[in-house]
Amino acid sequence: MHEYDVDAGGELYAQWDPVIPFADAWLEQRFALRIADDSRLYWSDALMAGRSARGEAWQFSALAHDLRLDIASKLAYLERYSLTPRGRSVASRWAASDAQYLATVLMHHPA
Repeated sequence: MHEYDVDAGGELYAQWDPVIPFADAWLEQRFALRIADDSRLYWSDALMAGRSARGEAWQFSALAHDLRLDIASKLAYLERYSLTPRGRSVASRWAASDAQYLATVLMHHPA
């Protein structure tokens, strides 16, 4: 669990490199962002399907992701997903379809 607290007037700028899970990998990542109403936030994270050039797209075992943003102690955004490509295809229309990249960008500014 990674926790980030941003006090009044503060700023958090986080632009993460994409996660690229290798074949048979298992990953669980959880982020909690707690920011003051008059703070500033830029958050960017991404997931790649795997090392596609090696034929490893969606070949990881499991990936769980949890991202929570609270602004002034109130839930503003919640993103949760769990992928197990071998147990349930991610190629369906309501999952990843033919995409091999997923990303999230969150921004907050008091203005």
